Amino acid sequence: MSEKLLQALSSVGTMGIDTFNASFSKLSQCSSTNNEEFDIKDIRYRTLRIMSALGHCDADFDRRFVSICNPSIVALPRSGHPKMVWCGARTSSLVEKLLRIQKSNHEEISVEIVNQKLNTNFSHDRLNSFFPLPDAIIIESLSEESIKKIIPELKIESFLLNSPVLQLINFSADVKELKMSISPIQTSEPNWVSRTFNNSQLKFERRKTDDEGSKLSSYISPINQQRLHIFWDQGKGYEIDRDWGRWLVLSEHEKNVICYDKRLQILAVPATLPLPILLARAVTFCSGRSPLTLTERENNSDIPFGHPLDAYLSVPFLVAEAIAKKLGQNLLFRRLGHPISGE
Repeated sequence: MSEKLLQALSSVGTMGIDTFNASFSKLSQCSSTNNEEFDIKDIRYRTLRIMSALGHCDADFDRRFVSICNPSIVALPRSGHPKMVWCGARTSSLVEKLLRIQKSNHEEISVEIVNQKLNTNFSHDRLNSFFPLPDAIIIESLSEESIKKIIPELKIESFLLNSPVLQLINFSADVKELKMSISPIQTSEPNWVSRTFNNSQLKFERRKTDDEGSKLSSYISPINQQRLHIFWDQGKGYEIDRDWGRWLVLSEHEKNVICYDKRLQILAVPATLPLPILLARAVTFCSGRSPLTLTERENNSDIPFGHPLDAYLSVPFLVAEAIAKKLGQNLLFRRLGHPISGE
């Protein structure tokens, strides 16, 4: 389903969020009548976020449009033979071309197509269920020269010399620097429909939060339905990106919610707290695969017990530490176990 969605987006380049939502519902054969069984809006939202983290598209939730990224092959962190992942636009004919090229160069190049699925929970029985995500296409070669030979045939962009993981992290904003750079825009709350981020439950709620100090509120314009996110601190309101606003609030309240398993090199964050896009791409490009699913099992934690976690694989400690620093977090060192793969 998501593979067809990716190909549809690849063919048009850019589409509005409403069109994307309609395409998602049609391809998944889900409608609003299914809402009693599962939250289709959440599944749709998380699917789009993961597709963006995988480098397939850019999503602007405030201005309400989705744009496809150029097709490209991106190097993964090296621990042996060069490995790469296919990002951006994708069509069935282009994938078939890659497989034909691999077949004629099978002694030097291998292509692995990995089925990926989004884990969710049905509300009635709480049984794990899975929705398809775009396949991960992993390319491994004997040498950089081997892969360089096939790039002209594919006629797509390539980033082969070094993995972009650390560059993405370095280029990303920093939550502390962000706070110092924003300026107040107002001192009174808009009289619009709003939700406030609850930093204990790690989600937005319609009721006013009881948290003292800084908070993040999300408003919907009654005119054009665009969202406005305001970080409130000491009676002053600062417009801010939704993702960064959540992490800023957590940093201000000294809530630590990023888990790391040194043994398995797994980094896990609450599923309701998407990483800002550059950091999401950096951690996803460690393995080239979408995050898998874990559940919080600690009682004494800033993460609610039973809360779903997105678990990213093959994340070196240096990368995990750098991401935590960017977000004003201290890593929670855990034995996380093996995530649910959905396969």
